[in-house]
Amino acid sequence: MAEMKLRLKIDMNFQSGDYYLTLTFDRLPTWDEAQHAIQKFVRDLRKLYRKEGKELKYIYIAEGEKRIHFHMLVNNAINLYPDMLMKIWSYGYFEQRMYRGKAEDAIRIASYFVKENRAVREKADGAKNKRRWNCSKNLVNPKEKVENMKSDFWREEIVVPAGYYLDADSVVNGFSLDGYPFRIYRLIKLE
Repeated sequence: MAEMKLRLKIDMNFQSGDYYLTLTFDRLPTWDEAQHAIQKFVRDLRKLYRKEGKELKYIYIAEGEKRIHFHMLVNNAINLYPDMLMKIWSYGYFEQRMYRGKAEDAIRIASYFVKENRAVREKADGAKNKRRWNCSKNLVNPKEKVENMKSDFWREEIVVPAGYYLDADSVVNGFSLDGYPFRIYRLIKLE
């Protein structure tokens, strides 16, 4: 569920041409030093966006037990040049790539962000069920529709309403912890 929600959030807020950053340190920081560094980076990046009259959107995750680094998805509301990033990420090195914006990219990043590095977060703050990624508060959240169905009735085929299509890779059938069956799928609105 966490992976699916994050994938939808990525789909709704990021598109082709946005930035995928990897931020590394030139020395081994403590967990607290790394958190301070990423918070300062986000603050400075937000200042660059505001200077241009734009709004920053981002999602990031910390990775690495011994060699902590960050992976970050950032919207392309302004042109981020390497010299600009070098000024605000003074802790080491960075890699800047373009996000392709395809469904499989959102799936891959969401899977990586949710599953990656559980040990680091547990070791850092003891939170086993806490989400592992962080994001800006201005991201659009996906709309959810929940239908309760009789437990003895399960329609095999999914009826897709007019104006939508079914993302076949998103269909998940399973059982809750209480033993009740569930089905989750994604409908994409046609433009």
